[in-house]
Amino acid sequence: MSYEKAPRKTDVRTIRTRASIKNALLSLLEENPLNEISVKDICDHISVNRTTFYTHFKNIGGP
Repeated sequence: MSYEKAPRKTDVRTIRTRASIKNALLSLLEENPLNEISVKDICDHISVNRTTFYTHFKNIGGP
């Protein structure tokens, strides 16, 4: 994920959430190409709101 925002906090919850989002993307990449994975797919995979995703990342990645 090359378009990460600077973390607002470095507490355990932030670290855990960011890791969960990254792991969800990696898991979904095993089944689908990147261009077929949406933010909604990632959020559904780990049961978080899209707002949580966008708190930590600008987008999934890529140009």
